Amino acid sequence: MERMRAERNHLNEVLGQYKTQLTDIEQDKRARYHELLEINDRITESERSMAENKSTEKRAVETLRQESDELKKTISDLNLQREQMIQEAAQTQLNLKHERRSFE
Repeated sequence: MERMRAERNHLNEVLGQYKTQLTDIEQDKRARYHELLEINDRITESERSMAENKSTEKRAVETLRQESDELKKTISDLNLQREQMIQEAAQTQLNLKHERRSFE
């Protein structure tokens, strides 16, 4: 009888240890789950940030392209003005030569 009581006490102790370990495991599992949620939140935030950065980069590239196109047009316009001025200067020189000849 004493032996059975000792065995039962021993089994209750082992069962108590198992329950304690199970509680510890459950707490650890909950902690790990919260860590996982935090990591997933950081991943989501990083993905959102990357998408925003990509969008910002696209807008920046588009702005630079527009500026480039505007500068190309301005350069083209300036080249046309330059050519016109060269032609006008040449015509003016030609007119001056004709006027000099007419005075001579």
